[in-house]
Amino acid sequence: MTAVNARAAENAKITEANVTKAAQRQLMLAEIQNEFWLAIEMCMYDVAPIRMAAIKSTHAMTHPNPATWVDGVAAFKELERALVTDAIAAPGEAICHDDELQRLRTEHIHDGCTVDEFSSRVNTALVKVIPFLDRPFKDSTAISR
Repeated sequence: MTAVNARAAENAKITEANVTKAAQRQLMLAEIQNEFWLAIEMCMYDVAPIRMAAIKSTHAMTHPNPATWVDGVAAFKELERALVTDAIAAPGEAICHDDELQRLRTEHIHDGCTVDEFSSRVNTALVKVIPFLDRPFKDSTAISR
């Protein structure tokens, strides 16, 4: 029976060690998630404080984590969903619009173009490019320069 008791004691130690390691792992993951949130918070603080507060309250971590901790991974997934899935902007789309505006600036319209060609070029710029620029024009007079 001694060998059986020794094996049971060893199994109990292993089980206890596994439970301790799992708790430590959860704590480390929560700490990483909160650090991720702090990076997001620094980026959003000046430009989107209302959205930041809403995300912070939605993804606040619960016990046993500190009350001030936030799940940054879930917050990032929510931001990604809002920007990509919900079509606020597609990844890299602003760069494409900036490139298109640069192309319109460098490739001048040819002399003797028709009214339709000119109108099409202007309408494309005003409707499909300028509203989606990464850094929009400050006012409507700046567009014509």
